[in-house]
Amino acid sequence: MRLSAFKIYVFTSFTNLMDLLSSYLAFSYGYVELNGFMPITHNSYLACLLSVMVFQLLISVVYYVSRFYGNVSIINVVLGIAKVMVSVHNLSLIM
Repeated sequence: MRLSAFKIYVFTSFTNLMDLLSSYLAFSYGYVELNGFMPITHNSYLACLLSVMVFQLLISVVYYVSRFYGNVSIINVVLGIAKVMVSVHNLSLIM
């Protein structure tokens, strides 16, 4: 059974949302964001939101390209699995 590029895009978008929510939950326990937006914004919530928005833009561009070149959608699979690992890490910080 072959997954369509749209289903892969939905999966990656969902894992991106789970990263945002798990990060916000971790921030409520005192953890801080350590991405490149933090020195600019000085706010963990805003830095995380900007990071997730840029990532969503990236996976949207990859999805658009994968509509024409089908094998490109494998990039979204890899990015989605990476976001699963990030979400699991955020949740493990809390526990």
